[in-house]
Amino acid sequence: MSLPIARLTAALAGSYRIERELGQGGMATVYLAHDLKHDRPVAIKVLRPELAAAIGADRFLREIRIAAQLQHPHILTLIDSGEVPPADGSGPGLLYYVMPFVQGESLRQRLTREGRVPAIDAVRIVAEVLDALACAHEQGIVHRDIKPENIMLSGRHALVVDFGVAKAIAAGGTGASTAGTALTTIGLAIGTPAYMAPEQAAGQTAVDGRTDVYAVGVLAYELLSGQPPFTGGTPQAVIAAQISRAPAPLSSLRPELAAPLASAVMRCLEKDPADRWASAAELLGQLDSFSTPASTLAVTGPGPTGGARWRRRGAMIGAGALAVSIGAWLWTGPMERARDRVWAHEQAMPRLLALAESGDWEEAYTLAKTVERRVPGDSLFNALLPKFARRYRIHTAPAGAEVWRKAYDAPDSAWKLLGHTPLDSALVALSGPGGAFLDANRMRIQAPGYRTMELVGVPFEDSVITLDRESAIPPEMVRVGGGSLRAQYPGFENDEPIGLADYLMDRFEVTNRDYKRFVDSGGYRRQQFWTEPMMKEGRAVPWTGAMASMTDRTGRTGPSTWEAGEYPRGEGDKPVGGVSWYEAMAYARFVGKSLPTVIHWSRAASVRNSAWIVPASNFSGQAAGPVGSSRGISAFGAYDMAGNVREWCVNASGAERFILGGGWDDPPYRFNDSYAQAPFDRSPLNGIRLVRYGPSEPNLARASAPITRRARDFLHLKPVSDAVFAVYRQMYEYDRKPLNSRVLETVDEGEWTRELIRLDAAYAGDSLLVYLYLPKRASGPAPAVVFFPPGSAVTLPALPTWETHHFDFLLKSGRAVLYPVFKGTYQRRDSLEADNPDSTAFYRDHVVMWGKDLRRAIDYLETRKDATTARLAYFGVSWGGEMGAIMPAIEPRITVSVLEVAGLGFSPVRPEADPVNYLPRIRIPTLMINGRYDFYFPIATSQLPMFRLLGTPPDEKRHVIEEGSHFVPRIRLIQEALAWLDKYQPLGTGVH
Repeated sequence: MSLPIARLTAALAGSYRIERELGQGGMATVYLAHDLKHDRPVAIKVLRPELAAAIGADRFLREIRIAAQLQHPHILTLIDSGEVPPADGSGPGLLYYVMPFVQGESLRQRLTREGRVPAIDAVRIVAEVLDALACAHEQGIVHRDIKPENIMLSGRHALVVDFGVAKAIAAGGTGASTAGTALTTIGLAIGTPAYMAPEQAAGQTAVDGRTDVYAVGVLAYELLSGQPPFTGGTPQAVIAAQISRAPAPLSSLRPELAAPLASAVMRCLEKDPADRWASAAELLGQLDSFSTPASTLAVTGPGPTGGARWRRRGAMIGAGALAVSIGAWLWTGPMERARDRVWAHEQAMPRLLALAESGDWEEAYTLAKTVERRVPGDSLFNALLPKFARRYRIHTAPAGAEVWRKAYDAPDSAWKLLGHTPLDSALVALSGPGGAFLDANRMRIQAPGYRTMELVGVPFEDSVITLDRESAIPPEMVRVGGGSLRAQYPGFENDEPIGLADYLMDRFEVTNRDYKRFVDSGGYRRQQFWTEPMMKEGRAVPWTGAMASMTDRTGRTGPSTWEAGEYPRGEGDKPVGGVSWYEAMAYARFVGKSLPTVIHWSRAASVRNSAWIVPASNFSGQAAGPVGSSRGISAFGAYDMAGNVREWCVNASGAERFILGGGWDDPPYRFNDSYAQAPFDRSPLNGIRLVRYGPSEPNLARASAPITRRARDFLHLKPVSDAVFAVYRQMYEYDRKPLNSRVLETVDEGEWTRELIRLDAAYAGDSLLVYLYLPKRASGPAPAVVFFPPGSAVTLPALPTWETHHFDFLLKSGRAVLYPVFKGTYQRRDSLEADNPDSTAFYRDHVVMWGKDLRRAIDYLETRKDATTARLAYFGVSWGGEMGAIMPAIEPRITVSVLEVAGLGFSPVRPEADPVNYLPRIRIPTLMINGRYDFYFPIATSQLPMFRLLGTPPDEKRHVIEEGSHFVPRIRLIQEALAWLDKYQPLGTGVH
């Protein structure tokens, strides 16, 4: 007897005597036991430990006890439930529940034996299941997992089992977002794919009795035809079919069935819950109305026995004729709406998914608008919507404003009306690779007598957007929404959010024509505009001396790009350039405005949206263009915040001042990176954009304070000596004790299988979980890739089903993927709150544990015959890319590395965990593939230092920069990664 069952036996010794195992299923192991108090046999179901840990004892037992209140002849009653605490006080306890032991078989066993059942038996079984569900639904309990395995046949009676189990699982975890992910870690889903209603398959958490009606329809379809409506090689394929395909008509598989019966079953299978039977009770009522001999169905087999209801039904059905009321069975909705629904489900929605997959967002949006018009409120459409579009809530004060939109990358296209406010569900398009640019929509909000707002997405945090009267704000300015704001750049110390009010910002940069008014008014002679102490190289500069240096090309006062006190002919609408920070401050006072703080500037610029702003902006390397000509618009309607000219900000950084956005001759990544320079600098790229704050902004002084940057000059840091590094390296060693590995599950996922393995960790008192993905293509041992995930692994409670999209192309190429569950991630979460490096011993200790986890997982892989570590590869994404600066240095079995969106973090760390000390020791072939506009790992200060510090020979390392921010286009990733691995980890002849 295994140790957990020994624990169970000991804990239940006073109440139950466990006799033997009856079987194992996806969620539990079932044991035959004897109820000592009542002297009767019972069945005890014990949840798998991983499942128990994922959902939590409190939630599970609460839901089970609610379901235990159900009393009905066709519901297998729950007798008892409980938790057996872990023996050592750590790890998950054993969750169990107790039911009467039923002599008989499951409906699945009968279907396996007979293929399909006689129609008369099928109708009887379905009716009894509906009877049970109607009772449960009246008490607000939805089963969620109706399937043949959960229906027991005792004699000729059907009993529904496991009420409350799926609900407990769906509600498990600490938040709504955990409902789906809690189970994916161990290969389960909330519901069984072949029986899941589309709203379940699409991940909707709000289900009702009609979800069970759908499952009953699948059950009836399978009983009558011998197969469920949808089958497939993988659970994902079945789920996709549930969502997007119409089932084959039941009449095509069983033409002898009465048409009303076939129609009734097909009505259960409607994608939209509103088009199904309204309730289990309604469908049961139709079964009870078999009294009008409108059609017949030849049936075979003995008539039903049992209660009075079925003696009555047996008299009507068992003699060889099934009496059905045609009018009651047939759906009587409008024919036109039915045609629209069929078109939407069978043609439009599969097309929408295909368009989203290929990135044809505008075409998808146009089709989605048509679907929305033809089948308004369709639940399947709403469930699939996040894949190709999104909805906005847009309210304005006053109401009644027109809202228009167009694609960000199509600024010359026609505006399309979304509607008039208030809009609670305005449909807009996604954009960008993988739909990454959720807000890449140019929006226009306009109302008579009010300023027209140009926005990107709806960036205001308030639920109601207040429109400004035409005369309320200067015509050259736009309103920017305040809130709890911080600078949108990495590497700032004390970067705590600051509460700031709405403010106004210039729509365009200050032009030459604007600045000429300052020059002509004697601005360089009026000292009242020049109030800041002027400092140069640490020394104060007198005002007269400073003015002597503020001259144009001909020695007259003015910007360095002018001549004879004039801007170049024809360039009045171009931004002024060649001005120092002091000139920018003086001009701001002249016009009654201010230079923005870094926080205010980055808020208006929407730096994190650089992947669609930068390509639309002027980084031509040629010259500045007229303001507004590049079409690069930021979230609140300001143009040219990227490129054209740099824009001075008020904050100091040591002796320098910030100047942001980059200029026409700067590399495009300047928009994403904070940059400061000497305040006397008068480069031609230096320009001005101004703001105006409200009359009382209490936190303005705090936002204007000097900013200390944590940015480290990695290339000038000296790595530790080999002797010291040997000490650091020793921290990752451990005693090679027995693995004590056990495969917890094996799941067929179509083109590959997934195993979950538990083994002893390399450090005391802990277990390591490892996922191993094995390709079916491999005829021999598959070359292996060890995967290190992005930072979401630290915050998610379980491995999400979509995680394989990071590496599925490796599996399809014939490679195996080893995925350790690192300490502090997924099921092994602890007090680690984020993946960000810091200078604490806590972080340092986790880095060491991650290294040991990775090495221990590879130890296990060496015991397998279906994968090989001979040319082991490392693949890291984001956080995993950052850790690619350490892991290959401490694990000599890794021979090649691929790092996606990788770079060095700016926070100081302890030397034992500092990548600077590890990178020179990595000498294996390494590919880095990054986004050009990465706001998290900027090119110059993060990506390039990491690449240059790599100890790999120059001809064996490669840095690829693609269009994107903190992502790269998937096709380019696959092309580059597979080419690199094919070169350094060839597949050989083991793959066919």
